[in-house]
Amino acid sequence: MIHHICLLSSPKAASPEQIDKLMIETRLRLLKIPEVMNLRVGKSINSNNSYFFFFSFDVDSLEKLELVKQTPHYYQFEKQVLSSLSALKTEYDFEMEPKKETD
Repeated sequence: MIHHICLLSSPKAASPEQIDKLMIETRLRLLKIPEVMNLRVGKSINSNNSYFFFFSFDVDSLEKLELVKQTPHYYQFEKQVLSSLSALKTEYDFEMEPKKETD
């Protein structure tokens, strides 16, 4: 099981309304992808954080993660939603099963 985390920072300040819309759009778009499990979405509660927003989800494997990133839903999400905020993404992927190789 792979846990994918994406943190967003923005060179321009996003308004509270934009962040709320981002939370809704992230849920609406990513939950359309069957491979996405346990989606989490959140906004920073501390204005001093480098990141103002995050989303994370689980997939069964690295192959499934690549499939997710190649879906039209994910592509449109990145182009239409994330790019509208000029957001800079930092992504991390973690294997959640002990002793499982991730080559």
